[in-house]
Amino acid sequence: MRHYRQFKTPSSRKDAFLPLYVQVLNEPVYTDYALPRQCGYSVDDYVKLLQVAHDAMKKVDPQVQIVVGLSAGLTSAYTREFITKGGLKACDVVDLHLYDAARPAETYEQPFRALEELMQAHGGRRPVWITEWGCYADDDPPNFPQRFGDATMNRCRWTSERAATEHIVKFAAVGFAHGLRKIFFHAGTAGRINGPDAGGVLFEYGGAPRTMYAGIAALTKMFSTVSSPLQVVDRDGLHGYVFSTVDLPDGHHSVVAVAWTSSEKARRLTIDPAATAFDLMGNTIGEQTIELTETPVYLVAHEPDPVLRTLAEAR
Repeated sequence: MRHYRQFKTPSSRKDAFLPLYVQVLNEPVYTDYALPRQCGYSVDDYVKLLQVAHDAMKKVDPQVQIVVGLSAGLTSAYTREFITKGGLKACDVVDLHLYDAARPAETYEQPFRALEELMQAHGGRRPVWITEWGCYADDDPPNFPQRFGDATMNRCRWTSERAATEHIVKFAAVGFAHGLRKIFFHAGTAGRINGPDAGGVLFEYGGAPRTMYAGIAALTKMFSTVSSPLQVVDRDGLHGYVFSTVDLPDGHHSVVAVAWTSSEKARRLTIDPAATAFDLMGNTIGEQTIELTETPVYLVAHEPDPVLRTLAEAR
């Protein structure tokens, strides 16, 4: 089992911890090390085991949060079977493992929405965690041909660190709009630093950060107080994901959007005076009119209307 413990500010709770999260098994049924199907086990067996574990742990600590350990893909038949057979009754979080080949982030819109609808029809929505995600790139590879761990990881290569960073931000926006709450980047079978592969997502030789590290830092800052999605804009190649956030005493913005275009033609955005645009790395964009391309930008404001007007008036 995997255990996830999160810290919280001491003033908000006496023990300074959020609830303990426990993942029950990892990749059962379809692997050879946890209830393997070649030994006769099925998703039904995992659902039964998960229910027993859920009931026992909740009896000891009602606050413990049970994470599904099925760990299959977003569109996997195993994921669907788990949900349709009542597995959601025995969990608080649904986890996924994604090792998809490079593809446009907007193509995940329909699968995430379908997963959300499937859960709603079979026990109610649960937060989604991606407890393993492959998204690798290296502008300065240690050797050629490039290798990123094992065959599964090598399927997830991007042409450059910039391309991977852009994808991470866009993919996160799509997922956040449909219940995704946490992403764990996976190093898998990565070897020593600057060794025969480059499976570490964020850092390379000597702890030098890859481009993805800076991009993820900006993303995390922008979404540190996200509470719920407000609107998805999908019009003629323009993609915009708008979220509400929690107002903080220091004046932190209350609305954040991620926007980009999937068309070959750039779109002209005139930034509403009450909104501010930031680039992929979180730097303020000073111009009132910008060219929106496949590189995502952030739009932030204290109210939804300035952000929505900016997206609605894109030309």
